[in-house]
Amino acid sequence: MKQMSLIEMDGFLKGKCIPRDLKVNETNAEYLVRKFAEAEAKCAALAAENAGLKSGAMGEIEVINRGGQAYCVKDGVQVNPMYARGWNDCRAKSLQSDTPATDAFLAEIEHKAIRKFINRIEHILRDKLSPYDTEEMLEAMRIFLEEQGGEQK
Repeated sequence: MKQMSLIEMDGFLKGKCIPRDLKVNETNAEYLVRKFAEAEAKCAALAAENAGLKSGAMGEIEVINRGGQAYCVKDGVQVNPMYARGWNDCRAKSLQSDTPATDAFLAEIEHKAIRKFINRIEHILRDKLSPYDTEEMLEAMRIFLEEQGGEQK
């Protein structure tokens, strides 16, 4: 999702331009409601993943605070807490959390960062390289950016 600049939003609200993801026969109000709903859904998914990660971390902290005692006795024999089966199970579970919303969000941020880098370096390339070399380099960067976008879908 491309973020609108202040100028683009002003033009949209004044009816001078339309966003590229505006649906056919969708009013400006419907568009804004849809975009806010999408943003809310993304935030809710991130919050749910964050809560899951926090609860996993809290479970591990609880094990640490108890000194691993609940997991360190097997068949009445005390074992080394670092190698206790329950401890390792707890660690493995906390490290295997799937976070698709967070991964998508971070991929979007990475995509924006690459785009900003390309935009900022473009004028430097135009000053330092020949026009042919500049266009070839910029095209290679754009292809890289598109490939990165394809991987996150």
